[in-house]
Amino acid sequence: MGRIVEFDIAKGIGIILVVIGHQNIPHSVTNWIFSFHMPLFFILSGFFFSSKKKFYEIFKRRVKSLIIPYVFFYALNFILFCFLRDNYYSSFSFSIGQNLALWFLPVLFLSELLIKLSYNYRFSFTFVCFIYSIINSYFSLFENQIFNLLLWGCSLYGIGVLIRENDLLNIIKKRKKIFVVFSFIGSITISYMVSPTLNILFNEVGNPILTPLGIFFGCIYIYSLSLFMLKCNILKCLLSRLGANTLLVLCVHQVLYAYMQKYIFCDSYMMTVILRIIGLWIIMIILILFFNKYLRLVIGK
Repeated sequence: MGRIVEFDIAKGIGIILVVIGHQNIPHSVTNWIFSFHMPLFFILSGFFFSSKKKFYEIFKRRVKSLIIPYVFFYALNFILFCFLRDNYYSSFSFSIGQNLALWFLPVLFLSELLIKLSYNYRFSFTFVCFIYSIINSYFSLFENQIFNLLLWGCSLYGIGVLIRENDLLNIIKKRKKIFVVFSFIGSITISYMVSPTLNILFNEVGNPILTPLGIFFGCIYIYSLSLFMLKCNILKCLLSRLGANTLLVLCVHQVLYAYMQKYIFCDSYMMTVILRIIGLWIIMIILILFFNKYLRLVIGK
């Protein structure tokens, strides 16, 4: 399956929210973003799953698109944090320094392989993983972080697979005005009622009933919003191009912002934040252009 423009736009919006969510912003905004931003990427990835491909084909393709970039950016972040002379730490095997976002790549890789192995029982497998993820997070039943991440990854990726196979997105396309309004209201309301809403990395779920609703409201809102963006050529072009480069942004935005925090200061706090964000995105655009021209392999292309 080739690129789908509205999916690239949705990923572009999603990665902007990821970057914003890792800044020093009001808790209410962070809470709303975290309620759905990582589930969005798992679900969108699951939409592109191909049951016709053999296990080895999927394994080979995803090593190129996920594991090679993961290894490269793991090493790059290690070097950059060493130069920064920040406290280096690894909270677990999928993470490094402050760049906790790296966990997404190997978890997505393993989740896709597990969905392939369990494909004949995909509905049951997805349902059990999702329910257990919610219960496990709420009651802290199992403390193994990698296992918990895989549960979340498999359940959300599997949901993406099921959405595609049952053609559920056409329902949103036909009623996008209704969905964009009500999903936004629902998402905001739940993030206000439940704090914290969701943190997949640390296996936190605020409410076992409202948090799942927050995931679906948030994802539906971003997708329906992306459908409206198709009508605006400038936003369509910018967001789809950004959405096609989410892996690069995901892997380097936190370490870059750490440099912004260390070296960019001025008298006004607000001006400091603005300058840091502008500097971050200028460097990000340069890196996107550079990597797409000279280092496509390490960004999975």
